[in-house]
Amino acid sequence: MNVRRSLASVPAALAAGVLALGVLAAAPAAAAGTEPDDPERDVDELTETVRNFAEEQLDAHADEVRVALDALDGAKEQLDAAELREAAAREAEGAARAAAEQATGALDATLLAEQEATRAVTALTARVDRTRERLGTVARTAYQSGFGWSALRAGDDTMQEYSTQLAELEAAQVRVLSLREVHRHLAHQVARTSERLSAAEEELRAATQALDDAEDAHAEAGAAAELARDEEYTRYQEFLAESKALEAWLAEYSINDTLEGTGSFVRPGTGPVTSPFGPRMHPILRYVKTHTGVDIGRGDGFIYAADHGIVADARWNDGYGYMVIVDHGVIDGQQVSTLYAHQPGLSVDVGDKVAKGQPIGSVGSTGLSTGPHLHFEVRIGGRPVNPWPWISSAPMPDEAGQ
Repeated sequence: MNVRRSLASVPAALAAGVLALGVLAAAPAAAAGTEPDDPERDVDELTETVRNFAEEQLDAHADEVRVALDALDGAKEQLDAAELREAAAREAEGAARAAAEQATGALDATLLAEQEATRAVTALTARVDRTRERLGTVARTAYQSGFGWSALRAGDDTMQEYSTQLAELEAAQVRVLSLREVHRHLAHQVARTSERLSAAEEELRAATQALDDAEDAHAEAGAAAELARDEEYTRYQEFLAESKALEAWLAEYSINDTLEGTGSFVRPGTGPVTSPFGPRMHPILRYVKTHTGVDIGRGDGFIYAADHGIVADARWNDGYGYMVIVDHGVIDGQQVSTLYAHQPGLSVDVGDKVAKGQPIGSVGSTGLSTGPHLHFEVRIGGRPVNPWPWISSAPMPDEAGQ
């Protein structure tokens, strides 16, 4: 949405007539035979028109601001999420790798133990076979010698040895069977941990790629921000030049029917002061700049004339956005004017007389602005001065009594 273009289509009746029928301009009586106009009713109608316009424009701009802020928050959330995902994936990959290595190590150890147990079974089987042959020999010798004492004793020893060897062989065979069962279990576990490791490695690759993409986007955004900063710094320098030019113009400005101000202001907005006059760190450009006015929050959305006066300027300015300058004439020997910036459009024209506390526009965020607010300046002889002493104790517009 092009805010500047959309606001250019503000109805002419609103732009030119809001204050032409203000409280200072009493409507002439109607022709004979007709009812006279009611100035208060006309002002109420125009006030309602301005209020509706302000709310529409503020809502439209607020939507754009919300979209922009949501996009910024979304980009930051994506970067944070990518970092968390990558860290979690790296941790999971490390755990899966450690589990896979542990399972593989246990499988290798079990395989070695099974091989060793199998060799032991083979060796014991051979010993049992040899002992069995010896028993056969002893039996034949005993038979041939008529069961001699020496033969019987040799047979007993060999039989004992044979029994021991059979027990050892049986234990070795049981161990082999047990190790084979463990081997099968560990082989299955290795397969599972290998699958988890593969999945963890794939997730880590994807998370690393997502983080790389987020970092690239962040770097691009940083480069774009730096470029924007340089461009906006150039604009700020131009703004300073415009402010100086405006100061010179106001110092020479005069108009015959300028309405003298009272010197007693009302608050130009109902919101709180959000940024004071003087040097400050610029929230967009991140460098110290001189703030030539005070910023006032949205409040009820209206901008009010701080004092009686006449519109000296109403136009677009690259720094101030849509701005209005009201000349209040000579007060205490000095020419006083006020400036109302960042409006979403223009509701008054040059030459319009305005009354203290009368709506002259609405709060916006055009020009060099971070969000909807009123930038309000007081200028003495064209030079910006601290507005706070003028409005710190000032009543709200509806309390002014005009």
